[in-house]
Order: sequence, then C-alpha cells, then structure tokens
Amino acid sequence: EQALKDIIIEYSTIKTNHGIAGYRQDSSNATRGAVVALEVDTGNVLAMASYPSYDPNIFAVPGRLSSEMYKEFFTPDYRAFAEELIKKKNVKITEDEKTKKMRPATPDDLFRFNED
Repeated sequence: EQALKDIIIEYSTIKTNHGIAGYRQDSSNATRGAVVALEVDTGNVLAMASYPSYDPNIFAVPGRLSSEMYKEFFTPDYRAFAEELIKKKNVKITEDEKTKKMRPATPDDLFRFNED
C-alpha cells in the first residue's frame, strides 16, 4: 500500500505536454487508486491494495456505511464529474502498420494481447 501511495503522490505532481497526442496532461487530481496483482497462468489474485485504504466490509454489511463515510467515498455531484470527464479525452497511441509511424488510435484499431 505504501508503494501505491508513493506513486499516487508522485504522479499527482506531473504536468506534461504530449507532442504526438497533442494534449496537455495535468495529473494534480490523481489522489486515489487501486492495484490488483494476478498470477498470469491461473488468474489467481496474489495481492490487492488501494489508497486511501478502507475496510471493504463497510459496503458488504448493511448499516456499516455511515453518512459521513458515504460522503467520503462517493461524489454527490455526478453531473459536474461527468462534465469534467467529457472535457478530457483519452488518447491511445499506436503504430501504423503500413508507415510504421506513431499515430493516435482510432475506433477501428484492434488491440490484441497474449497472441502466443
């Protein structure tokens, strides 16, 4: 959990310009995250961590999630969140098969993993 916390704190200070993708990245809102480590061959969960950490049982047992906890975990203004999300766009960079040059991915691009 400490490693995840350190990465989130470091990442929240990054502001970069991406020349290829043509956008500016401001990661100052990177304040939380989660990671799950899986065994490649079996898919078994090896480790899980989240920051900030919390007790997942508060969601499983009725009455354990207080109104204060609810406000901490959930943003009540979903409209503002959605509007902010729409303003930002995620851009994947891929290599053009014909020209071998990097370019923004399109909806028609197909990404394959583990083709062994």
